[in-house]
Amino acid sequence: MFESIRSYLRLSRLAKALYETQQRQYNSHIEALRECNRLYRVLGRNYSIVKHQQQELFWVVCTRSAKALALEGHTIVSAVPRKKSLS
Repeated sequence: MFESIRSYLRLSRLAKALYETQQRQYNSHIEALRECNRLYRVLGRNYSIVKHQQQELFWVVCTRSAKALALEGHTIVSAVPRKKSLS
C-alpha cells in the first residue's frame, strides 16, 4: 500500500516536471540562466537548470521538479539556492 502511494507521488512529480520542461526549454545554457534569474526576480522562487540526457537542451524547472528529472537520468546543471537578505 505504501509503495503504491510513493509510486503515485513520484509519477505525479515527474508529470509536473515534464509539463514544466515543455514550457521552459532552451537551446543554450546562457538563455536558461537568463530565464532562471528572471523567474527568481519575478516570482521569488528558486529554479534549477536541467540538461537533457542526450540532446543539447536545457530546461528551467523548480527545484523539486529538477530532482524528479535527475532520478530519470537527466543532469542538474545549476541549482543555486538564493538567500533572502535580512535588510
